[in-house]
Amino acid sequence: MPAAARPHETLTFLVRLWRESDDEGGPQWRGRVEHVASQEVGYIEDGASLIRFIQQWTGDLGASAKAEAGR
Repeated sequence: MPAAARPHETLTFLVRLWRESDDEGGPQWRGRVEHVASQEVGYIEDGASLIRFIQQWTGDLGASAKAEAGR
């Protein structure tokens, strides 16, 4: 797993989303996300899986923001 990003580092991700039908014929969003620099690819089914993929490079941004606010 990649180390968390350093301050002021730019990370680039390519996200592709499409809609499929679920088992009942209703809409279901699917996606593919790629970390451009490493070309690592993940497939996503919801926003949580997208966030988990990106957090491999960013770490927990919520915890970082809370730490910054507490300074």
